[in-house]
Amino acid sequence: MFALDVTDPASFGTSSLLWEFNSTVDPDMGRFTGIPSPPTLTADGKWVAAFGNGYNGAGNRAKLFVVDLSTGSKISVDAITDSANAAPNGLSTATIIDATGTCPSGGPPVCSDGVGDTIYAGDYLGNVWKFVLTKGAWKLNPSTPIFKAVDTYGHKQPITSGMYAIKNPLGGVIIYFGTGKYLTTADNDPKDLQADGKPLVNSIYAVWDNGGSAAPTRSDLQQQRITDYTSGSFTITQNAFGYKTTEFPGGKMGWYLDLSVTSANPDPLQSERVLAAPTGVLSKLFINVFRPIGDICLPAGVNSLLELDLLNGGAAFPNPAGGGNGSGSGSGKGGQDIGDGPPLGSPNPVVTISGQTGIPAIGCPPGNPNCVTPHFWCTPGVPGYPNCADPTWCQPSTPGYPNCPAPADCHPAIAGPPAQPASPGYPYCNQSAQCSLIPNAGTPIGNQAFQCRAAWRQLR
Repeated sequence: MFALDVTDPASFGTSSLLWEFNSTVDPDMGRFTGIPSPPTLTADGKWVAAFGNGYNGAGNRAKLFVVDLSTGSKISVDAITDSANAAPNGLSTATIIDATGTCPSGGPPVCSDGVGDTIYAGDYLGNVWKFVLTKGAWKLNPSTPIFKAVDTYGHKQPITSGMYAIKNPLGGVIIYFGTGKYLTTADNDPKDLQADGKPLVNSIYAVWDNGGSAAPTRSDLQQQRITDYTSGSFTITQNAFGYKTTEFPGGKMGWYLDLSVTSANPDPLQSERVLAAPTGVLSKLFINVFRPIGDICLPAGVNSLLELDLLNGGAAFPNPAGGGNGSGSGSGKGGQDIGDGPPLGSPNPVVTISGQTGIPAIGCPPGNPNCVTPHFWCTPGVPGYPNCADPTWCQPSTPGYPNCPAPADCHPAIAGPPAQPASPGYPYCNQSAQCSLIPNAGTPIGNQAFQCRAAWRQLR
């Protein structure tokens, strides 16, 4: 791992090398094929980068490194001593997020403070590990994996790419990642048969880390399926579900999608895999998948882009009727082949929004020609004041649209009164049942409203 000073490319030279981190610094540093986390300011005031040790390190086991960007020196990190970290193993790309913070009085129940405090990373045996910054050191929390990725046959699914995360208004973090590897000549075999003669089936996961003592398993997640793959187009289910809460104990802890057409024989997607971190934009998850062609002399294959609903993993490409909005079960287009060649990196979508009055929680910059006179509910204390964006609860189905009356039982001055069945919800409500009637993947709980989509905050 290198840090280079490229401030002035014209004068780039040997002195531009700021530091190098290799197996001489730590013998457990192996062959790392991912990318380090972006420079991140952490809660202890340091700018750092985090990365896994890769494969073929001296100990042949997964290990996390966090380095001070100014010096390249190691910051204290717990060793992974759990038996799940068996040889041969290695840690992949690490993702630093801002998972905790102090909420203002009367504010939302889940807050951030703008600094990194939690790291998630997967290893080549399918384990997902969580580290939390505690008094200047990164501590495993818990000491065991928070999730173990295994396929329908019980095969361990390797994780060689990074993760994406969003906050859940119910508390905790949802982490998104895919499984698969492409490191050896054997990985180019399109059959990808394991010791039991069955193929390894890779998957895309969304796992809710709610801080509970019991790690969720595959059976705790809602399954979506690829029901058809024809002419390069993926048809994917749109199964709606609710997340598990005290009020809704039958809910799920996330979702998963196997990269396989199980109803087809032979499977046209056999050996499909994820080799780069997913990316989220608004309510959608974008993820590149790769299928090798099986020629060891030509390391290439078919690249495809999947577009899924962040909340339920259902088809969302491009916004099919009923797709991903909690309207019930169904299916729709969820992806498309985009060309042959070497594996692609993470998707980098560009979003263009025109004619908007502002950005939720930021508002409209003064002088922007798209700004409008604030509604009566836009008062001091409301995000974006005096250029508040339209509230997310004011939808076409909400009474009074487009000039919805502010909910009388839920506003910044009230920290979250008991929810009412018809409460449209206000962005600052701190009870999940108040989180709007916006159609989404939540399942109605008796007379309670749908769980909230609008409050899901993306973490980078």
